Amino acid sequence: MEDVLFSLYKWLDNHPTEAVLVSVNYEGGTGTPNDPAFYIKLYDILNTPLAQKYWVQTNGTLGTLGQARGKLTLLQRWSYDQLPLNLTKRIGIPLDPEHWTDNGKAIELVYNVAKSQIAFIEDFYRIDIPLGSGANAYIEAKFDAVTAHLTNATLTNLNPDQLYISFASAAFLLDSPPMTPRASRIQNIIQHCGDCINRKLLPWLQTRKGQRFGIIMLDFYDAVPGLVEAVIGL
Repeated sequence: MEDVLFSLYKWLDNHPTEAVLVSVNYEGGTGTPNDPAFYIKLYDILNTPLAQKYWVQTNGTLGTLGQARGKLTLLQRWSYDQLPLNLTKRIGIPLDPEHWTDNGKAIELVYNVAKSQIAFIEDFYRIDIPLGSGANAYIEAKFDAVTAHLTNATLTNLNPDQLYISFASAAFLLDSPPMTPRASRIQNIIQHCGDCINRKLLPWLQTRKGQRFGIIMLDFYDAVPGLVEAVIGL
């Protein structure tokens, strides 16, 4: 993990006007025990003098873009419940994993009670359709969930100045033929899935240029030219 962070620090040295959000969560089944030693190590990594230079040090608020430029902002998808009581420093946006609804289309997490700050999240990755429905049905169901959530993000009168996170990425689906994130996105195997999600998402974003989309998580972001530019409104 430290090697990954060093690479991010180096990238920020080369791009000091950029702001980076880093989502970190514990993944079960990786061989790393979910125990106090793990969280103490993680705490220590995030609180070295070097880390304090590169990570935004506020907690429970995104702050301003000016404060975040040249730094990493933590999206904390784990709980510090196992930390010793004397390790009290917290940074980033706490997204409580206990309330992160598995496979949710419209998750709401309050990350700052005092300021009524809410993260609205779409993380619909397990598409419950009959086996054999085919790639197009799978992609359409995922696309509908993503665009419904993005539509809510564009409605600034609905939840003004709140954090929106939409996962356009997907997971493995046991179908016939099997569907994987790559099969639902890469252009050179488009014959297996019809229009992939990224290809469908590009014109949808372009027709809404200038509106707020929040954060969009993408797999194979560079497979469809112009997609990232459409997300950020260029």
